[in-house]
Amino acid sequence: MDLCIEAQANPDHTSGCDTPCNVAWGNCSHAFHFCCISRWLKTRSVCPLCNKDWDFAKVGKNSA
Repeated sequence: MDLCIEAQANPDHTSGCDTPCNVAWGNCSHAFHFCCISRWLKTRSVCPLCNKDWDFAKVGKNSA
């Protein structure tokens, strides 16, 4: 999983989480920090990369 844009721009960025972020995969196979995609989904209901309707396929720990 690549770093989200905010994490790339600011290495100290915590995505508003006090705990390590889990990874969330959509049915489209794109993956994001759970904290980041949750914040995104408050305003849009699509994947930020492919614009397909977002449905969680899996949420788990980042193994990287």
